Amino acid sequence: MQIRLRVLLLIVIVTLSITPFCLIFYSVSITTANERTNRVPLEKYAADCEVLPDTVNITFPLCLNKIEWFKSGNWRKEPCYSQHKVDGSLCSFRRYLSEFESFCPPIGNGRDETRYAQQSSNIDHLFSAMHGFPESYAYIQILVFIGFLAHERTLKFAKYSKKGGPLGELLQWSDLIASLHILGHNVTVATSVKALRTEMSLIENSNECDASVINFDLIFTDIMGFHIFRKRKKQYTSNNRCRFRLIDSFGTHVEFSTPQFFQKFAQPIVETRKNQWGNLELNLRQHWTFYPHTSDNTFLGFVVDTSEIDVNITKSSKKFKALIYGKEKYMWENAETAIRVLSEENVDIHATVVDVEHDQTELMFENVTNHGFLDSRAISKLLDDVHLFFGLGFPLEGPAPLEAIAHGAIFINAHFDVAKNRINYKFLGEKPTFRQYTSQCPYMEEIGLPYVITTNINDPYALRKAIRHAKTLKPKPYVPEEFTTQGMLLRVGVFVEKQDFCSNLVANWPPHESLKIVTGGPLESCESACSREHLVCEPAHFPLINNKNTLKRVFPKCDSSSPNDRSPVAPYDCVLQKEPQLFSCASAPRIGTISRICPCRDKHHNHSAFCSKCI
Repeated sequence: MQIRLRVLLLIVIVTLSITPFCLIFYSVSITTANERTNRVPLEKYAADCEVLPDTVNITFPLCLNKIEWFKSGNWRKEPCYSQHKVDGSLCSFRRYLSEFESFCPPIGNGRDETRYAQQSSNIDHLFSAMHGFPESYAYIQILVFIGFLAHERTLKFAKYSKKGGPLGELLQWSDLIASLHILGHNVTVATSVKALRTEMSLIENSNECDASVINFDLIFTDIMGFHIFRKRKKQYTSNNRCRFRLIDSFGTHVEFSTPQFFQKFAQPIVETRKNQWGNLELNLRQHWTFYPHTSDNTFLGFVVDTSEIDVNITKSSKKFKALIYGKEKYMWENAETAIRVLSEENVDIHATVVDVEHDQTELMFENVTNHGFLDSRAISKLLDDVHLFFGLGFPLEGPAPLEAIAHGAIFINAHFDVAKNRINYKFLGEKPTFRQYTSQCPYMEEIGLPYVITTNINDPYALRKAIRHAKTLKPKPYVPEEFTTQGMLLRVGVFVEKQDFCSNLVANWPPHESLKIVTGGPLESCESACSREHLVCEPAHFPLINNKNTLKRVFPKCDSSSPNDRSPVAPYDCVLQKEPQLFSCASAPRIGTISRICPCRDKHHNHSAFCSKCI
């Protein structure tokens, strides 16, 4: 861990920059008389302004919403729309949305005056065209702004990282920065508002409808960092929100993604007006998570360090040892039963609690060898020696369980008889998600034997059974492929290249042929419905199934007048989704008569983030 922190601090101090090679080409520039002089009069295609292709919801999913926004008169608040010839007519809306922001198809299906190709030896046009298409480059410009470190004065994350504080966030950030650097991108790192201001100083003040002013292709930050961007660089953030990627450990559900959605779909359930970690109004796939738990979001992950692991390690047979997962005293609350059962089963108990003094003789720690704070090498050595890594139920979804099984230890994963969620568990109370935690780490629950035993640690009978079973197991060190260095590099590389939220066209990635349609059962989310068929819900495929033909094929009873609904569970039965931003894999119907239509895909055998043909 300390090695990663040193790397992080080094990269924070030194701005990484790799200058890509440039290939100079003789260019043939295509220009038109209309583009160089006068455009075709709008009146010529006035009738076409009223007509949109039947497939507009698939090919241009935000077009209708944007037109409605213009019709409401919002465009009058910003003078630059008038400068782009927006005059209140439908044709002017269509022209702007197709020629300047590409939200809608061109008027007249692209018909125009005869275009003449003109040969040019000036390569400026070529470079200008390439600038708008980062995929044309081997390397892109990336800004990394670690928002929670910008609040270091009050949060003290970095200070407490050497005293047992939360390391998961720092681990993920350091692995992300290292991956982007290794992949060859030009990475700039900022960890304070002052540093951010310096990096953004070259950006001109942009107006409401000038979306072209950029100097970073991607911006990685967290929710705290995004709030800072919105407060200090409001216009830039609005115009370039498609370039943001948020590190969001626990994920975000659609019901919390905008103020309107929260008020309509979440507030009646959670009974609070607070949504401080939500309302970010981004595509849900712009939220990158710690574990692969929410199909609507993107799985970033982290790297399990295996550099000091002996794959042929043999645990001592003299004493059966356990290391308790809980480095602060408060995490041991209500752990008396578990500690007592471990002692009665002749388990040698070890701990790394940082805030218990040596002269304290609390009953719970009488039979526990407490090592206090240990650095990463000492932790690795201790994990090599213990047989069990024992979870007490908190922290939720940390990196330590994967590090433990990488050292050949068996993880005891605390099962929750009643699933924990934001309504019944204080820690989750402000998280922008309805996720249900059935155990301390659901991902580990899926790994299962011989590396993980999930059991109710407060049930003495079940716990004794689990401990005795663990004594019969001798697992080898194991790291899932998606948490290796290679897996992380692959994931970051593919997502940086393939994910594009700035284009309003429906991209062909993941490949359309990976789509498999599944019908959900009563009260079943698409995540659950796809999982039932050993598939994964793919949010990028929702536009492909949100049409009358699919409804008719799945539900033959549907007539041709299929209505639209603004709902997180649409499309369902004979109803289409009216609001593309509401597409959701995670949302479940609250009415038993509704059956969702779900876009599923298969899963690569080593990488849950990809379909079998995605990489």
